Amino acid sequence: MAFLDEIEILGLSDIRLSPGHGLILTGLHHGEALAAEDAARRHGFWTSPSEPRANISLCAGTSGCASAHFDTKAVAEAVARSTPDLLDGSITLHLSGCPKGCAHPAPAVLTLVGAPSGYGLVVNGAASDAPALYIAAKDLGIALGRLASLVAGAKEAGETVADCIRRLDAPAIANALENGVTLDGQ
Repeated sequence: MAFLDEIEILGLSDIRLSPGHGLILTGLHHGEALAAEDAARRHGFWTSPSEPRANISLCAGTSGCASAHFDTKAVAEAVARSTPDLLDGSITLHLSGCPKGCAHPAPAVLTLVGAPSGYGLVVNGAASDAPALYIAAKDLGIALGRLASLVAGAKEAGETVADCIRRLDAPAIANALENGVTLDGQ
């Protein structure tokens, strides 16, 4: 049974889109709202405000856009699984299949932009900005692991991931990811 069919049976009055790509379901009593939340979870929706993937803004990717160069949904899942510490709630990671940046036109702390040979990493900028680094598709996991390690090592006490990345210099981040070095050159 499809998600909409399940929740309509519960007595749903209306569905509205909310900021942040959420759904607002109206007309449900508490018990029905809990059943709708359970149905949403079974159908792959994120239902927890602490869900790391909620910090990722992504376009349709190759499954829904001819301009996209990568499967944004698969990359979002891989990022959430392999580097959840980057998604501490202080940043929105923008995954853009191309430089148009449709899903998040404003600057983001981190943006992965689709390119013919892989990904461009934009630090503190928009998808249409020049990437600090290009990452081959086969090396994305390694680069993200290096980025997570770099941020973990560079974060000061009480500092968020966003504050740390904003403080770091984009060329230094690119160098660390390309060469696997820390910011002090080791």
